Amino acid sequence: MQLTILPCCLRRHRRKRNPPPPVWQKGISYTHLSHPSDNLLSRRSRRSLQHIRWRLHAEWISLSPFGHQPRAADTHLFFGGDPTDRHLTHAIQEAHEVGLKVMLKPHILLGQPGPDE
Repeated sequence: MQLTILPCCLRRHRRKRNPPPPVWQKGISYTHLSHPSDNLLSRRSRRSLQHIRWRLHAEWISLSPFGHQPRAADTHLFFGGDPTDRHLTHAIQEAHEVGLKVMLKPHILLGQPGPDE
């Protein structure tokens, strides 16, 4: 009787390692106000971003520009003005300067539904 050993049988059985724990993203939803002392261009906003990063140790903020969709069946969204592009751009730059990453999360406001919706 002849014994044949196949190469696949010679492999060591590797222990299955536990997967690494999930990496939790530490973030805050960052809002805006329209008053000049509190809007995204203000010094107060910059101080808030610094506090979020250095005191709360968050790594991310989310900014939610508002969009409008007149009816559910419409295929176009309209953005602009709340907050303005200038404010959003400024807030993103300031967040990056203090070491925060930014997620844009649009908030869509739906108009009145039509009779067929």
